[in-house]
Amino acid sequence: MLAFLFPLIAFLLITSVAYYIGSQYGYQWEAVLGVSIFISGFQAFYLVYYLFFSLRSERKKLHLWLHNPMTGSSLLSSKVVAGLISMLITQAIIGITLLLALHLSANILKPVPWSTIIDFGLFSAVQLFVVSISFASWFLFYWGVYMIIASKLGRFLSILSTFIIVIATRTLYNWLLESPIYERLTMWGEFQATGMIEAMNFIQSLEYSPEMMIDTEPFSLYLGAYVMEGAMVLLLFFAACWILDRKVEV
Repeated sequence: MLAFLFPLIAFLLITSVAYYIGSQYGYQWEAVLGVSIFISGFQAFYLVYYLFFSLRSERKKLHLWLHNPMTGSSLLSSKVVAGLISMLITQAIIGITLLLALHLSANILKPVPWSTIIDFGLFSAVQLFVVSISFASWFLFYWGVYMIIASKLGRFLSILSTFIIVIATRTLYNWLLESPIYERLTMWGEFQATGMIEAMNFIQSLEYSPEMMIDTEPFSLYLGAYVMEGAMVLLLFFAACWILDRKVEV
């Protein structure tokens, strides 16, 4: 509950301060809009934050996990689902605040239909969830690796060893992402997000002056990339579950 409430309370406090400061200059809703857009970007790390908070709070009760008749996948997936529900509620509140501020702002012109803006918002929210789940799968895997090392080495050496493993594996994975093999595996199922271009130009206009605007080029997304990312998420998640069931000692 604390992990769920803390971001909401922080968001309400920050937006309240932004509204108060902006009201001194007649731009209160523009200030709230800017804060909402800025904080939305941090939602990509929401699941990592939630899982870290939850797992850290249960570190001293891990022996109950290992004696639980449920599998590691059931225990970890329950936390992931709880985190996704919390993230959904939090993102909904931020998104509603963002749209409300945009609607009430008298200083921002809306050259793009509301339907396009809402579609872009939903598209962005889905991308945030995809990225957040990907980050969370990596975090759970590294958490399992850390737990293995921590049962054999001291705290400092465990953290240092895990950090080295993180750097090595991420470097190897980034190399894979840039390789021709990855391109061949993912460059299929192309679909163009042409309906989002106008909304992206509009969002840019909220951040930059017209003189600094750069035309947004049409871009394509590939179903293969999502399938590959989904496979990696499942691989890392079940690896973390296997580590929890077979290798972690308390």
